[in-house]
Amino acid sequence: MKTAIKFGFNAILSLMILSFAGISYSIALPISAALATILNFIPTMGGSLFAGFIVNGSEFKGKELLDIILRPILQKELAKELGARVFLAIKSSVKLTFFGPTTKILKKYADGWQGGAASKKNQKKLLLTEFKAEQQLSKQLYKDTILEEITNRGGINQNDITGTIVQQAELEVFMRGVKEDARRYFWLGDTLKQFVEGGVRFDLSTDVTVDSDGVRTGGGKDIFYNAADGIWKSIFGSASLTPTAAQIKRIAVVNGTVAQVDTHTLTGTSGTANISINSVNYLATWNTSLTQTAADFDATHSAALLLLDIVVTNSAGDVILTSNVAGQPFVSVAPANVTGNLAGTKAATTANTAAAALATDEGISILKQVFEKGSTVMKNFLSTLANAKQARIYVTDTVLNNYRDTLEALGTEMANRLTIEGEDFFTYRGVPLMSMGIDDYLSTDFISPYPHRAFLTVPNNLALVLNGQNDDAEVKLWFNNDENVNRQRAQFEFGMDFILPEWCVVAY
Repeated sequence: MKTAIKFGFNAILSLMILSFAGISYSIALPISAALATILNFIPTMGGSLFAGFIVNGSEFKGKELLDIILRPILQKELAKELGARVFLAIKSSVKLTFFGPTTKILKKYADGWQGGAASKKNQKKLLLTEFKAEQQLSKQLYKDTILEEITNRGGINQNDITGTIVQQAELEVFMRGVKEDARRYFWLGDTLKQFVEGGVRFDLSTDVTVDSDGVRTGGGKDIFYNAADGIWKSIFGSASLTPTAAQIKRIAVVNGTVAQVDTHTLTGTSGTANISINSVNYLATWNTSLTQTAADFDATHSAALLLLDIVVTNSAGDVILTSNVAGQPFVSVAPANVTGNLAGTKAATTANTAAAALATDEGISILKQVFEKGSTVMKNFLSTLANAKQARIYVTDTVLNNYRDTLEALGTEMANRLTIEGEDFFTYRGVPLMSMGIDDYLSTDFISPYPHRAFLTVPNNLALVLNGQNDDAEVKLWFNNDENVNRQRAQFEFGMDFILPEWCVVAY
């Protein structure tokens, strides 16, 4: 009913304007009907994906949520930007089945059944995590701009933008933020991530809290990354320099990193002491001797600290902490007495050395190794140019820019470019290079020893699964009278992972 009223209003208004302009009734009538249709149902000029739909409501669920919100923004745009397969599901977990290559089944003819090895079936289960994004905006943001005139209603509803093009714009901006966060999670999600600010990690005991300006006010569990594990977390857990059949081949990027080592020497004859590591206290308890006390500390805390990439060893009253990843620093504080007289000192045995910038032509060297040292399956696939164009090398901007510098120095930049669906990409041996767009996140949100990364695979081997049809899934816009603000909320499930390790080669 509301749609019909709005359609009629727009049609009459258009007809009146055209009539005043001197256009004949027979011509003005179909034009006004067309204009009314455009105003009510078709996205506006300027690229808004949602204009025309918002006037019919501000809450999307089920099929409407999929068709109007998730498909255009996430399944289409995000899939193109990721160069990955994005598909929809209706469950909180999805099992994907793939069949490996079939070979050595062609033989010289002989009567009877000769048989042959069947294709190996591979399955991987993806678990989906429920996510929620929220944002609120006040009309005061538009004060003294042309948008104020569009939203100006006066009276008690002066801040309510429901049904205006400003609401359409806010929804589009909001959903594009959701898309960027989904992309960020796709690559960098980590359920064990600590909040990092200014190169410092914070206590993992509670979730991080931030104020309205984004300033940390407490906690250390990074709620902006730790809901689910992303592609790189899965890669780190599966890659090896000497891989098995179930692992990914890794190429080590040489960048001068050195592992940090801190030695804590215990003192005292009784009681307890805390060793603070990355802002978390780990308790040492006196037992018979300082040597036994150090050994007990190792046995008690080594497993938990290994999850944070810190290896614990002990020797004659010393607790020795070593970074398990060269170039990834940690912060430890000398043992502080809690009870009795147990305490200690700390020596910075070996300082951490962070990753250096790539040397001249190191980018092309990385790409060469990634291209040539993969599995037999991957190398056979890349043996023809047609197949090479189907693969992708996902890179950090550090690798991409270093490679570009090499091409420019050789004068072959234009010869190594390829246009795919209207977008221009650099290529290596015919394989398009796609920037993951994660460099800024790595530098600000992580203490990462791996700023230079490359990942060769085929797009269908990367999966982002969306579920917008669970009971709680919705995208909603509403005006909150108490706070006098307009609010947006998006809630749905998604999960991501690579599928088959033999179709992956990584360098970091």
